[in-house]
Amino acid sequence: MYDAGEAAAIAGLVLETFTGKRTKPFSTETITEAETAKLFRFQQELLSGKPVQYVLGEAWFLDRKFFVNESVLIPRPETEELVMLAVETITQKGLKTKNLRILDIGTGSGCIAISLALELKGSSVTGVDISATALDIASLNSQRLAALVNWHQLDCLKPESWEAFAVYPIIVSNPPYIPLAEKAFLEKNVTDWEPSIALFTPTVDPCVFYKAIAAFCKKYPLEERLVVLEGHQNYMNDLQTIFTDIFEQVEIRKDIHGNERMLVAHH
Repeated sequence: MYDAGEAAAIAGLVLETFTGKRTKPFSTETITEAETAKLFRFQQELLSGKPVQYVLGEAWFLDRKFFVNESVLIPRPETEELVMLAVETITQKGLKTKNLRILDIGTGSGCIAISLALELKGSSVTGVDISATALDIASLNSQRLAALVNWHQLDCLKPESWEAFAVYPIIVSNPPYIPLAEKAFLEKNVTDWEPSIALFTPTVDPCVFYKAIAAFCKKYPLEERLVVLEGHQNYMNDLQTIFTDIFEQVEIRKDIHGNERMLVAHH
């Protein structure tokens, strides 16, 4: 199920949650009957293929611990890059963060919106999602991490719901971008546990959410607007074409694995 490296990493996460110290050895500890039962439960859930983040109810993102369960995607390192790319670009453009409106589309656990709010002090961040359950989790995470974020339920594929966000100059998003036809090629610990609504596009068009975001930007133009997106490596050229029709500058960036994964569009 897992190779030796993955198994060691999972053991480290379990050990850290259980003891508070990832390097603390069990061999020198006496554990109670209740603790033994807890470890057995962890073991059984992990053997079933359940991702360790869901077993423990937590995931690290940019050195912050987020609560997660099967209602939200597990935050990935590539999405950490997305957040830092947004912060870097905002800084390079010289935008003042005080009251700067930032919109995170498809917020899930809230990891993007919360991280932006904490990294860009004074900004006004809003996270939207179609899932009320996901928004409950995002709200819990913002409380735990003392981040001021506004949360709204929104179906971004319905144009009539966009008007309230027309004045947001910064848009950051990691929307669903995997075509359903690719489900058979994904790991079962992803497809069996993570929410399909957050993974797969609702139509055969893998760019459907990006086209909606582009249409929003076109309908509500601003003199200064920045869009930073994460996407499917096989469709980044398509995304570049979509946004080149609206923005003066559109760049594709690679992730830590060398895959074309992020798009930056701005005037």
